[in-house]
Amino acid sequence: MVRRGLWRKRSLKYRSSESTDISEKYLAPTDVKQYVFCPRVTYFTRVMRLKPVMGSQQEAGKKTHKKLTDLEKRRQSVLKSDLNLDIRNKEFEISLKCHELEMHGRLDMLLETKDGEFIPVEFKSMISRKGQLHVDHKYQLVTLSLLLECNLGCIVRRGIIHYIPEELTIQFPISHSIKRRTKFVMKSIQNMILSGNIPDGRRECSMQKVGCGFADYCRDL
Repeated sequence: MVRRGLWRKRSLKYRSSESTDISEKYLAPTDVKQYVFCPRVTYFTRVMRLKPVMGSQQEAGKKTHKKLTDLEKRRQSVLKSDLNLDIRNKEFEISLKCHELEMHGRLDMLLETKDGEFIPVEFKSMISRKGQLHVDHKYQLVTLSLLLECNLGCIVRRGIIHYIPEELTIQFPISHSIKRRTKFVMKSIQNMILSGNIPDGRRECSMQKVGCGFADYCRDL
């Protein structure tokens, strides 16, 4: 059982990033998410140590994300779908760290059922992929599930992603195979950082602008 208080909340126009996620050696779930979206994004942040340029829409999304998390804390549930879960406890903004994985991150919300199952939940301030999960969001949550397993000694079998603008809640299974693929991505990122080799970018970027914060710089390479 997760007990309250167990988790301690702990040039061009591109600037060098000084955030702890970039400077320390441990990876973060956002690194995995970005690598799945486009490996070059992780290259820019981890190898070149650049900071993305965020548009007004992205900044507004951050504020919406915090507002929805605060609402859930006051028991005004944003999880609209009938998930048929018998919830015993909820924890919020949980800091996680695993030396074995060399990974650290923060989970938006953790549900504990009366059967003792732990279910990670992430809120997203963008719309879904036509009612389906974005693949990079899925890998991010699987990474967080691996962190949970390392910290709690449990097995995470499913996760939840809530797309705030649509009030859409998607529950999905977290299998052993997706966990293995996620660990492979983590290893690929570590190898990229060690080698310093620039990876290929998304093919879509050559045809249209992608809102990653590095699009203009990437096309100049």
